[in-house]
Amino acid sequence: MVLKLKLGNTDTGFSIVSDNNPEINNIANILYYLFAEFKNIFGLEVMTHKKCSIDNSIRDDAPITCPHDDCIKIYLITDSWDYSRMFYQLAHEMMHYVYFKYFPLINQDNFEEKEYSSWNEEIICEAMALYMLKSVANSKEFAKYSSSFDNYLKKTIIKKQCDTTSPLKIEGDHVLASDFHAKFNKTAQEEEHRAEHTAETMYLYELFKKHKPEVIAEIYDMYKYYNKDYHCINYDSWQENPNFIEELSKIQPILK
Repeated sequence: MVLKLKLGNTDTGFSIVSDNNPEINNIANILYYLFAEFKNIFGLEVMTHKKCSIDNSIRDDAPITCPHDDCIKIYLITDSWDYSRMFYQLAHEMMHYVYFKYFPLINQDNFEEKEYSSWNEEIICEAMALYMLKSVANSKEFAKYSSSFDNYLKKTIIKKQCDTTSPLKIEGDHVLASDFHAKFNKTAQEEEHRAEHTAETMYLYELFKKHKPEVIAEIYDMYKYYNKDYHCINYDSWQENPNFIEELSKIQPILK
C-alpha cells in the first residue's frame, strides 16, 4: 500500500509505504504536520527536491535515511506504535532529507564529504527533532495528543540531561586538528557514542527555541563552509545572520 502526500493538487514527492498497516493514517497525519513545519523553515523547493518514501518495514538499523539515485527512503522503527516516538524519529530523519538536497546523491565525492562531517549533522538533526516535538506538543491540530507529546519530550530531555559524558564543552575546548575527525566524527556515527554529544544537542535545542524559522533556516547552508582539511565547519567564514552563527558555532570545539 502506498499513500502519497499532497498539498491541495500538488504532489510533494513524499509517500508512505505500508503493508496494509492500520497505522498508516497516523503516520500520514504526522508527515503532513512535519512537512508543513519543515517547509515553513526551509521552503518548498528544499522540501520537494527529491521523492521520499517513508517505509515501516522491519530493518535492523532503523530509524535511518537511505539515499538512492531516484529517491530517498526513510525507515522507521515500528515494533511499537508510539505516536510520539514515530514523530520524533521522523522529525530527525527529515532533517537528514533536507541536507541531502545540498549533496547530489550521485556525486560520490560529495557523499564522502558529507559522511566526514556527519557528527555535526547528527547534533542538528537531534536538536531539530526536539524542537519539532515542542512545536507539536503546543499545536491545536494534535491537541488530543499534546500531553503524550509533551511527556515524551520531557522524558527525552531528562534522559539527555543525565548523559554527562560529552567530550565537547559548550565553553569551547581547544583540540588538535589532527584529532578532530578521529575522535568527534566517530561519536556521532556509532549509536553507543551518540550520548557523547548530548550537551551540544541540548544547547542547540535551546538556541532553536530563541529564533524565528527564517533564522533557523541558516543551518541548511552548513556544508558550504565545510573544511576538507580538518573535516569540520569553518564558522568564521559564515557571515549570514552573524549572531546566530556565532551561537551555532559553539557546538564545535575550537581547533588548535
